[in-house]
Amino acid sequence: MTETSTATDRDALRAQVVEFEAMEAAAERAERDAAAIVRIVAIVDTREWVEDEERDRWIPVPGTGDARDCDRCGRLHEIHATVETADGGLAVVGVGCAKGESVEKPLRSAASSAKTLARLRAQLAAAKQTAEREADIRAEVAALRFPDERVTKGRVDGASIETREVDGVSVWLHGLDDIDRVMDTLRDSWRRREMHKRGLKSHRSIAAEVADIENRIARSESRIDEITHPNAGESTSTAPASESAGRS
Repeated sequence: MTETSTATDRDALRAQVVEFEAMEAAAERAERDAAAIVRIVAIVDTREWVEDEERDRWIPVPGTGDARDCDRCGRLHEIHATVETADGGLAVVGVGCAKGESVEKPLRSAASSAKTLARLRAQLAAAKQTAEREADIRAEVAALRFPDERVTKGRVDGASIETREVDGVSVWLHGLDDIDRVMDTLRDSWRRREMHKRGLKSHRSIAAEVADIENRIARSESRIDEITHPNAGESTSTAPASESAGRS
């Protein structure tokens, strides 16, 4: 074998290696392209949230969620998203497992809303439990018999007054005061104290707090829906135009 033929064989082998590497690289690109995330289908924070009363805040409890295996990194994620890939398939990924993807920023935004949503749902459940306890306390106190009041009379600054007292709760009755209004005040004060003794710390109904949390939940759900269905508004707004065109 001559040196010329040996060099030719080496060149041919080198060309085959280059061709194989190019084919392998193309296959890898095709695989990456097929696995590219094109849409966020859903996202959820599955962790349990509890109230930290000392710090007056709600915190997530690690390890309490429905963790899923990530199709990207293989690790378990309690905050996970279901995404659609370019080949039409579905995958489960963690929030940090879409770096460099077109959905990276929307995914992080959706994750933030998912955390807020999980916290608010925990707060709503707690508020509803408090509302139930509040209703029970109010009903219990409303059913109590109002005790007989103790009446004492005296004078203050030369004017005659009458004191009406029930279990340490008292009101003053001046000569020109409306007795029914004064007694209503006494009964209300006594009932508030009885409710406080039973654990009702605030006399403001918790119904307003429940309604506020429900409104905030709706806003968080709407923000997530805008990310998972970005073209929903466009299709709705263009529908009448299409129908109009059909009628014309």
